[in-house]
Amino acid sequence: AAPPAGKRRRRGDPQTAPQLALTLLVRRGGVALRVPCAEAAALAGVVPLTAPAPPPTAAEKYGVCRFSGLIARYRDPATGERFGSVDALRQLRAAKAAEAEAAAKAAAAASAPAEVAA
Repeated sequence: AAPPAGKRRRRGDPQTAPQLALTLLVRRGGVALRVPCAEAAALAGVVPLTAPAPPPTAAEKYGVCRFSGLIARYRDPATGERFGSVDALRQLRAAKAAEAEAAAKAAAAASAPAEVAA
């Protein structure tokens, strides 16, 4: 039907625009916007139906320091292991030195000639 003479229909005219109820669903897995329409395929590729995954937490991104329990933001250049504080770095270096010393003792004991009992 044509509009009456002298009157033009506007796009946002409430008489011509259908009333849609949008719903926003907030869940643990993300946020979804529900848009009612005649065909779901009409919105495919136009409106993302779910929100992207949230960014990882700092603990997930860096890990946790095994010595201090803090977020392991730093990396030891000598060993490549992550740590959370200067004290943790000192403990890490001491632990690695103790491991190296124990390995050296084990190697020396393995390479020493066995004594023969008379």
